[in-house]
Parts: sequence; C-alpha cells; structure tokens
Amino acid sequence: MYPFTLCKCFFCQETERATANLISGNHPDIQIISPDIDWGNPEKFLSQFNGKDIHIFLFCLDKNPTAILNFINELQLHNQFAHHPMVLFSQDAQNLIAAFWLLKPFCAVPLPLTSKRILNFSNYVQHYYDIYEKENEQILELDFPSGSYRFQINDILFAEASNRKVLLHIQDSKVANNEQTIELPLSFHHFIKILPPNSLLQSHRSFLINPRNVLKVDKKQDHWTAKFYYSNEQAFISRSYKKQILDSIFTHIHKSNNIITKTQLPKD
Repeated sequence: MYPFTLCKCFFCQETERATANLISGNHPDIQIISPDIDWGNPEKFLSQFNGKDIHIFLFCLDKNPTAILNFINELQLHNQFAHHPMVLFSQDAQNLIAAFWLLKPFCAVPLPLTSKRILNFSNYVQHYYDIYEKENEQILELDFPSGSYRFQINDILFAEASNRKVLLHIQDSKVANNEQTIELPLSFHHFIKILPPNSLLQSHRSFLINPRNVLKVDKKQDHWTAKFYYSNEQAFISRSYKKQILDSIFTHIHKSNNIITKTQLPKD
C-alpha cells in the first residue's frame, strides 16, 4: 500500500510551528513531503509527482499570496490535480476570500489555530484517509486442497506457528466476541512470504501481529505480550523485535478517531 501522502508547499517557520501537531505522528502510514518549488515553472513542480500519489496538498498563502494563488490555479488546471483535495492556511482572511473566487473548492484554515479550526482540518484529512483505506483494503486469499480462504487483513489479530501449521486469529470487529482461530496447512515461514506488504509485523520467531488491532503492550515480563481488541488471546514480543516494532505498535495504540490528539487542542 502506498503511504497516505500530504504535500506541504510554501510553509514558513510560523506556519510550521502552528501546524506541527496537526500533521505529525498519529498515523504510521501518513507521510509528509516538502518538494522543491520553482515559482516560474509549474511543469517542473508537477514533474516531481509523476507516478506518485499525493493525497492532499497543504498550501500556506502568506509568503506571496498573489503568486501562490496563481501557482495553485495552474496546478488545478492540470488534469492530474484538477479536483485534488487541498488545504489553504493563512493569517489574513482576505487571502482565503481571494482564493474562493479564483480556485476550485478547498478546505480553508485561518491562522492562528483554534480547537474548532483544528477539528475542521482533522475531519477533512480523516475523510480522505478513510477513502484511501477503503480503496487500499488488503485482502489475503489462500487456496488449499482442503479449502479456500479469503481474509481482510484488518480483521486479523495475529498469527502463530503451531506444529508446521499457522493458527490465524480472526476477529469480526462488527460482532462483539466473534473471534475465530483458523488452522492453515502451511509453514509459518511460507505464510510470512505470501503476506501483503505493510500488513502484519513479526514480533517473535513464532508470532505475527496486526498493529491496528493491538489494545495494549504488557512489558512486565522479559517476554512482552501484545493484547488485542475483542479478544482474550495474546501474542509474544521477543527482545530482538522490540526496537523494530515498538514505534509502529504505539503509533496505532495512541491514534484517535481523528488525525490529531485531543489533548493537543488549544482553546478557542
């Protein structure tokens, strides 16, 4: 799955500070890029995105509003980005008013930020992130002489090796306590090879976990354990994998329904 990508353009230090909490850290598969921009050559700017997915553009209008609005207008005339999601930041409301007359629809975020403005921005990004997740929903399909299986990766809690087979722990998040353990007739090593990329993480020589479904990491023993939503089962996290996966697990644990953390919201 390609990472969900936000592209920042014309940000100054003040805008960077103001938006730092909005667009950092709470989703492991969001990346933020800041491309080189040649004011006089929009085509050169656009050429940087050939074959790449940009999911949302973020523009600050404050450096040179007229030139930046003209630049965005050129961008929206390009077929690839004609109806692309865009967020415009500005400390001057007149810049955003001018943008409404010149540009196709976008999300306006006046500065300085308030809790309401942050929430509006968060909801806008989350809307497009949900679309991205739906379009890139990962499916695992397996076919054996004894039967065929089709799993959504998001429904997998974890997998474990057991006597040259794989036990797959599945949970339907729409039905409480509807957990199943399915025995797959293949080796753990082969199962790892056929998994879609960026899906399950190896946490132990005999365990793979889905970080999206981790409720808690228990660190009381030498062997840490991962505990899951809707399940009493647990998976081991061994010493050699702690450093590799801990950041990814905790990123999923601490994410909220919105992209930003509620404790970071300033007051109106």
